[in-house]
Amino acid sequence: MLSVPRDTKTLIPGYDSNPHKINAAYAYGGVKMADATATQFLNGIPFNYYIKINMEGFRDLVDAVGGIEVTNEKEGLSLKGKSFKKGKISLNGEDALTYVRIRKSDSEGDFGRQKRQQQVMSAIAEKALSTGIIWRFDGILNAIGDNIETDFTMTDITRIAKNYRGALSNVENLQVKGEGGRDSGGPWYFNVSDSERARLHDELEKNLD
Repeated sequence: MLSVPRDTKTLIPGYDSNPHKINAAYAYGGVKMADATATQFLNGIPFNYYIKINMEGFRDLVDAVGGIEVTNEKEGLSLKGKSFKKGKISLNGEDALTYVRIRKSDSEGDFGRQKRQQQVMSAIAEKALSTGIIWRFDGILNAIGDNIETDFTMTDITRIAKNYRGALSNVENLQVKGEGGRDSGGPWYFNVSDSERARLHDELEKNLD
């Protein structure tokens, strides 16, 4: 599981020859351009499927699986008057959305937020599989409505759930390493070296094999 920081400096294939923040790819060309940009950034790693979900859809997805449980490893996490105690906590959709959006009260900043987003996504998958909700995936999509879009079919979901559910006990969380800064007084970017991109490519390629 890999999170790419939204301010990562990269080229956007099919847009122009100038570097941009990677999150601009979706704004410029939707899912197709975001896919191509992520593949280029990772030196050719392909993406077979996508799920596009907004904040309301994320909230509704957590509620659709009946809420989740996660272990909060930090004291003092809070956002807009909502605080989360250290230890095991139960989250409904609204709480989960707040939990994954926290940045300023996390000592790790955006990287801490990425870890919590990965943690919650794993918890959603585990809950869906353990309760059998995954077999009613069409119902989940209907409940979330226009807030989610995917090219997964029910056949795809059934096959993955049947053949790969054991993978949830062996999830490796990867982070992109780099340095933030401004180029000649311009926008703030998260700069990732070619060697780091190569490292990420090799890690992901190893898993694809």
